[in-house]
Amino acid sequence: MIESPEGTHDSDALPKSEPFMIRAASPGETLPSPSSKRLGIINEPMSEDIAFLHKYGIGYPSLCHAETRANALNVTPASSLICSGTLSELDYFRLVAVELKLEFVPEPPQDQTPFFSPPKPGDLDSIARLLSPLDGTSRLHGFTPRTVYLAPDCRQMEAIKKLIFSHPELAARLRITTLSANRQALIARCSPALLHRAINRLSTLYSKFSAKTTLVAKQAVALVIIGQVIAVLSFFSSGAVLLVLHLLASCFYIGCVSLRLIAVFSFKRVCSDRGEPPLIQQNVTGQLLPDYSILIALNQEAGQVEDLIDSLCNIDWPKEKLEIYLACEADDKATIYALESYLELLGAPHITVLKVPPSLPRTKPKALNFALPLCKGEFVVVYDAEDRPHPKQLKEAFHAFQKGPRNLACLQAPLSSPITMKTGFQSYFLSNIRHYLMVCYLFWQI
Repeated sequence: MIESPEGTHDSDALPKSEPFMIRAASPGETLPSPSSKRLGIINEPMSEDIAFLHKYGIGYPSLCHAETRANALNVTPASSLICSGTLSELDYFRLVAVELKLEFVPEPPQDQTPFFSPPKPGDLDSIARLLSPLDGTSRLHGFTPRTVYLAPDCRQMEAIKKLIFSHPELAARLRITTLSANRQALIARCSPALLHRAINRLSTLYSKFSAKTTLVAKQAVALVIIGQVIAVLSFFSSGAVLLVLHLLASCFYIGCVSLRLIAVFSFKRVCSDRGEPPLIQQNVTGQLLPDYSILIALNQEAGQVEDLIDSLCNIDWPKEKLEIYLACEADDKATIYALESYLELLGAPHITVLKVPPSLPRTKPKALNFALPLCKGEFVVVYDAEDRPHPKQLKEAFHAFQKGPRNLACLQAPLSSPITMKTGFQSYFLSNIRHYLMVCYLFWQI
């Protein structure tokens, strides 16, 4: 949505008796913040990455709101402007290209040269902007004649202007694209390294915890010895052996039933005592809010896409501090098409579709491990494709981590179903899942 400077959006915030004028900033000049002008305080410069937008129909109220929100959340004003829906990411970088007088390319060509190791999560966006050589005008002379695709932020636009002014010939090699497109191109180049890490990292570092090795030598020897002992004892007294095995199986069965009964009564007690905790402390400022990374693995679940994305978009957390990765097998064309089509319709730049190269094992842990190295959030959340998280869930989790002990590392949200349980099978299914979670909870407490 692009508003005119005289639009009614947030117009009540402007003094009716004071008309305001919009003028273009000259190269190297930063515009004063309109909010500071109206309040009569010391002028503060507006960020370079949004100050130019008023020339293209974005009104000052939206620019002021984006800058104020960005300062509160410690993010770039451009990201706040895009996440607010005032301007789509595609339209923003298209206007950046017009401002810099460079060609805009929505989808840069894929570089087939793979990276041997994935970038660090915090470096993914900075690398995706492809501007690390542009911090000095002389460093571009070492570039090869290949085209460079840029997605500049507020700290880099002025440097690009000075660079093009000093070396006009470089403009023919520079292109502007979106940050999401550059990020996807980088992830595609990292896919072989991410896939190798997802499959082999656990077995390499902690082989005893990996299912890749199904049977170690000690286990095989133990099984052989137990089998031989049972065979020898059965030869001399088969009835006694069968009686002992029957007693052991009965004890195991009774133990499972008893544990489930304990879980049933404990579940009711915990749910009744849980209450409604305060969702977030009032003295926590936006800059102290952590980044959340949400991981979801999907496989042949195109029918879940719209409800899942709608639920994720309703999460009550600043979109600027939220990244969501939807990991799909690359050959699952139906799910990928459904995701990309719906995301293009909604315009959610904080949601990324990851295409996991098809390989064995085709499991959910492999897809999540593929996405995990890309996460920059302080907290990582894992959902299923069938989950519909409560909008306040992340705030409640943040509050729990604030109030919990220092060794608190993981939280399990209670499972509820939006379906009215009318049939016995549905009730039994949900109760089984709840009991299983409570058993895990009891073992954790022990």
